[in-house]
Amino acid sequence: MARTRSLKPQFFKNDLLAECQPLARLLFSGLWCMADAEGRLEYRPLRVKAEVLPYDECCVDQLVDELEQRGFVRRYTVDDVTILVIPKFLDHQRPHPKEPTESFPPEENDGAGNKFVQAVNKSGTAGNKFVRAVYVCASNPSPSYPSTFNPLIPLPPSESAALPKRQPQKDSISWDSVEGWQGITDSDRDAWATAYPAAALPTELAKAGEWLKSNETKARRSNWRKFLTGWLSRCQDGGGTRTGTQQQAPPTPQAKRRYWRDQFARNMTDEEFRLAKAAPPEVKSLAAALEVPT
Repeated sequence: MARTRSLKPQFFKNDLLAECQPLARLLFSGLWCMADAEGRLEYRPLRVKAEVLPYDECCVDQLVDELEQRGFVRRYTVDDVTILVIPKFLDHQRPHPKEPTESFPPEENDGAGNKFVQAVNKSGTAGNKFVRAVYVCASNPSPSYPSTFNPLIPLPPSESAALPKRQPQKDSISWDSVEGWQGITDSDRDAWATAYPAAALPTELAKAGEWLKSNETKARRSNWRKFLTGWLSRCQDGGGTRTGTQQQAPPTPQAKRRYWRDQFARNMTDEEFRLAKAAPPEVKSLAAALEVPT
């Protein structure tokens, strides 16, 4: 059963993996999807080919040999069942906690690469501890055969990760329904007056305070400076602060003629509209009739 796995960008930059032919690299990524939560799968070449490379003419055994020679995978046999294991699977994959495993038998101790050493357990008594041999391969490259960038080895944590997180600086501006605006300095007022010249600061601050009193659910904020700059910006874009003494300018004579001309056009019949569009003399007479004294 195929599973969804993640593939790191460093996978494509591994020069040791680049020594394998392209189908072997593609097979390696497909084996990650076939492996269980422990990075193991039953190695059956025909089934692997049907799952990963169904449209390619190739020999899966030869491709796996290339990967195994470089330490990307390892095969072992237990009770006539061949198991393929990806050594560094759990270092790069995070299977779902509820993902079941296939319960494959563990690799038997061959005596050549593995050994038992004496160790002290938590209770203080001596005992035997099994230690697997370290292979010189992609998982543990040799100094004489270095790999420029190996995706099978976890990257060391960056120095920036150890640095303390920068704490956000608390703004001095605040507001409450009793005291009103607090913490606004003269430099803030000068900066706002320059950025929003059409906004009268005392009036806009009072309007913003009254709006917050009538909308208590909107008064729970942590960045009051952002709220005020947004308020003043909308005031500036809307033409500035409007006071009660401001009156709308009277319409110009051209605006009056345009208004009455539109009104007359709405009341015209279809025949009158046709004559007005077709006969220039009649259009002139209608235009003269539309002159409204100012």
